[in-house]
Order: sequence, then C-alpha cells, then structure tokens
Amino acid sequence: MSDFDPAAALAAAAAGDQLAWTSIVSTYSGLIWTVARAYRLSSADSADVFQGTWLRLVEHLGDIRDAGRLGGWLATTARREALQLLRRTGRDVPVDDMSTMTEAADAAPTADEELLRTEDQRTLWSAFGQLPDNCQRLLRLLFAEPPALYADISTGLGIPLGSIGPTRSRCLANLERRLSADASGWTGRQERRRMSEEDVAAALREVLQMVDRVPEAALEAANAAIGWRDLDADLALLTAEYGPELSHLRGGQARLLTFHSERAIIELEVSADRGQARLLGQLDPPREVDVTAETTGQSRTVRTDHQGRFSITELRDGWVRLVIGDADQPADRTVTAWFLV
Repeated sequence: MSDFDPAAALAAAAAGDQLAWTSIVSTYSGLIWTVARAYRLSSADSADVFQGTWLRLVEHLGDIRDAGRLGGWLATTARREALQLLRRTGRDVPVDDMSTMTEAADAAPTADEELLRTEDQRTLWSAFGQLPDNCQRLLRLLFAEPPALYADISTGLGIPLGSIGPTRSRCLANLERRLSADASGWTGRQERRRMSEEDVAAALREVLQMVDRVPEAALEAANAAIGWRDLDADLALLTAEYGPELSHLRGGQARLLTFHSERAIIELEVSADRGQARLLGQLDPPREVDVTAETTGQSRTVRTDHQGRFSITELRDGWVRLVIGDADQPADRTVTAWFLV
C-alpha cells in the first residue's frame, strides 16, 4: 500500500478513471471481504456486503473529505452493510465490544474446509472457531491480505487503536492454549513444544489467507462498479426503511423504502414472490415516465400510470437501483441509491 495515494486515486476515480478505481479495489478488497467474513457470513452473503460497500463508495466518491481515512470509511461501511444484512435476515447481531470475551456461539465459522490442505490446518481452523467472536473478527482483519492498517481496523470495528495490540496477544494466547489442549491435534505433532505467539500467528495467517481469499467473480464485479456511476443524474437517497416487522402490507412480508431527491420522492414496496423480487412504487409528484430497475446483470423497464404508480416483477435477488426518466430526456433522469432485494 506504500505506493498507493488514496487522495489521487479518489480524485481520478471521481473523474471516471477506471485504472484509478481498479487501484482502489486492489488496495482495499481484502479489508472489505474480511470484514464481511468476520461476521460469519456465507460466501454469498459476503459477496452482497462486498458489492454493496463498493457501490456505496461509487455513490460517495465526491463526498469523502479525508482520503487518508478511506480504509476506515470502507471498513465501517462494510461493517454496517454486514449488520444490516444480519438484521434483515433475522439473525443475531453480534455485540461489538472487544472487552466482552465470551465464548463463540457456534462450533466453528462457516468455511469450505476443502480449502484447507492438511489435517494440521483443519485442526487450527477448528480451534479458531472456538475463540470468542470478537477475537475471530480482530484476528481475521489483522491477517487480511493485503494487510490492513491498525487505524482502519480501529475504525472498522469501533475499538480503541491502543487496544488492538494487547487484544491480539490475548486472542493468540487463547488459541495456543486450545491447540495445546488437543493432544492428538496440531501441537501433538509438534513434539508437544509450547508455541510462541508468532508461531501461532504465522500458522493462522496461512489458514486465513486461504479461507478469506476474495473470489475472482467478486473482484470483477467490484472493478465494474464504477461504470454504474451517473454524474449527470439527480440522485435519490434512501431516507427511510421499514422492515417486515413494521410493515402491515401482505401479512408483514414487505419492506417499505423511501427515496428523496431534489425532484421527486419515490415510495417503494419490496417483496418476494417465489424466490424473485417484486417492486411496487409510486412517484411524488406523479407523472407518466419510464422506470428501469438495473442490476449488474439485468434491467427491466416499465411505464408509470397517470398517478405515478409502477410495478416491476421477476427481478433476481441482488443489488438494484431505479433509473426514472425517459431515454430521450437524459437530463431529467433521477437515479436511486443502490438497495438490496
């Protein structure tokens, strides 16, 4: 990261420079992916958090005032995306307090164990999965590839910068004790010698860099995200979201979203129908106009009625944005922020 200039890269990317954007993706992809995986998300859910974080940056390229803190901004955004996904899917949201060193709720993190080549690595991974959740999150970020800065880890996890080193030592010592207690496991074939903190760190780094490697498909999507930026359109930001627990529509199975821009308010109901998403919306003020739902691999266009109402069905799950406006009047388009369906 020593030759990377975040201020220059951000400025160039904001002007549409694909190479500058690619350099940002290359520098910070490991950090973002590791934040997602650190919240025990599946590969598919991690990919949603990963893509959502990059789309958030696309939306805010011109708004970041301190480029030196870009890594922290991305880590914080990825953390928020992960927590929102957990809430949206009804899963437990972890407590982000590094002083709370309780045991992990599950036996081991989700991972494809075929990635681990040896029994020693699988034993280490199993012991790692028994650490407190906060230890697992911190160690995963510390051993991300490329390495994350302590300042970015502090911002992303919401913990004091000065606590990272001591907590790292405590977590690695905890891991070493678990390995030493397994007479038939990893340390049993190391002549039962007591391992140093750095011995354990080196072995764990190797395992985590296999398990937490960013998939090529996710990198390709992230590199392409800059192409979805529209500098000329009126941007409608999400200002309110009500989940199924607050929605009385369709038996409480819909999410209600509200987007505001300088030109319009877009009220949107998002629901699922046999595994596919359905959008019901209305524009205020009402007008007859084309509405296109865009994803990274699909687009679908409908026309509003005279009351500004529209319905878009058969959308695949994933990140979506709405483009509102007729093709022959590009200056009058409104584009919503990206949202997950």
